[in-house]
Amino acid sequence: MKRPTSLALRLTLLFSAIGAVVFLAFGWIIERSINEHFIDQDSKELEVVAQAVKKSLATLQVDDDLGAIKQRFDDMLVGHHNPLLYISDGSKKLLYSSTEADLSQVPMPYSNHLSHSNIQQWSDNKHHYRVLSLQVARKNNSPYTIIIAVAIDFHLHFITHFRHTLWLMVSCGIIVMGVMGWIAVRHGHKPLINIVDQISRISTSELNTRLTPDTVPAEITDLAVSFNELLQRMEEAFNRLSNFSADIAHELRTPVTNLMTQTQVALSQARDANEYQEILYSNMEEYERMAQMIGDMLFLAKADNSQHPPNSEVVDLKS
Repeated sequence: MKRPTSLALRLTLLFSAIGAVVFLAFGWIIERSINEHFIDQDSKELEVVAQAVKKSLATLQVDDDLGAIKQRFDDMLVGHHNPLLYISDGSKKLLYSSTEADLSQVPMPYSNHLSHSNIQQWSDNKHHYRVLSLQVARKNNSPYTIIIAVAIDFHLHFITHFRHTLWLMVSCGIIVMGVMGWIAVRHGHKPLINIVDQISRISTSELNTRLTPDTVPAEITDLAVSFNELLQRMEEAFNRLSNFSADIAHELRTPVTNLMTQTQVALSQARDANEYQEILYSNMEEYERMAQMIGDMLFLAKADNSQHPPNSEVVDLKS
């Protein structure tokens, strides 16, 4: 049969599991908060640039020079956190495009309103971007297609590094919680170890020893009280056994002494048959007395072990 796991190991594993859950929960909350902060920050930046681009497109003339248009949007992007911009008209004619990435590969928008649903994450296999794409309507012409992107490589690197740090902290936290839990359990078990030490010193000559429930923690007070009650019952049973043994020895000593005396007298000189017969009859009486005592002892032993069914009889107390 497999031996049950020790309490110290169980509690140590429990502390470690609790530490892991706590660290993971807090880490997940913090990581999610940081990620949401980055998304919100990038979204606001994209929406600000989109508003500026829409206002600039509203004042754009058909006969404007492409060089002048490029310079206008170059100047407009100054002061922002290096956003990338792509603008084309309804005939797919390119009006403006940042040179850092080819945003024409971004999926085309389906909405002409600014909203978080228009913001997506996109990668060109070199860098990762958060992209806002929308269409801006214009009078009597097909709408402009606007794609604005901001690089999020730093954000993703930060989140990845944070996640690795989190796992390292969780691992260290489990180890620290395990060691601290083991120390706490060992310290918490000292009262129980002291009780075991006191119990191990109790012998048959010290059955009057009692534990002190007031000096042990409340969790094991019942254990101390129950053990004291057990000692009390054992002491009473041992005293009864000692008294019973003394009584039996006293009761048996008289017939044995009589038998020895009569036998010694009979052997002191030659006797005739009648005298030997009288001595044997006298010894028979002593043997019967001893047999009666032994029978009473067996009856008491069976009664104590519930092996002798009681003989119940109805008694008329009026008669």
